[in-house]
Amino acid sequence: MGAVLGFAMASGFATAANATTYYLHDVTFDDGTSASGYFSTSVYGYIDSFDITTVDGAIAGYHYVSGVINSSYNPGDSSATFNRPSYIGYLSLTTTSPINSLTSGAFTLAGAECDTYGPPCPAGHGRSLLSGSLSLTPAPESATWGLMILGFGAIGFALRRTRASIAFAPAR
Repeated sequence: MGAVLGFAMASGFATAANATTYYLHDVTFDDGTSASGYFSTSVYGYIDSFDITTVDGAIAGYHYVSGVINSSYNPGDSSATFNRPSYIGYLSLTTTSPINSLTSGAFTLAGAECDTYGPPCPAGHGRSLLSGSLSLTPAPESATWGLMILGFGAIGFALRRTRASIAFAPAR
């Protein structure tokens, strides 16, 4: 049984695509404040979770978190927008290439944060992103974790059966 499961897993019988998590690094706005956090894309390329915090400065900072507010991003776009409730303010992050085509390393960010309706952001209601980078880490999907746990269970079962069948002759 273990050999069959091992073959199925090695041959790619059941494979799952990966979601990707993007981390913000050294993000600085033109008012000297910063932002930190992450956002994740689903296997289909849409943003499915995020947790980004900006610090108070020229405008009030905000905690952008999935489930409370929404994001705007289409696979193939080079920018993602995280909207505040009732769309009164947003954070926009832009890369030089489409976000879902980024495969490894760190990528330079541009963007802005605004505390009112937009874009464009009216004067005195926003700040520009001066510097920052985006790095990514692939995150296995739940099906991948399930297969891995099943494989470990099958190996454990096979080892247990092997150990149980070994019998020693009594000492004379």
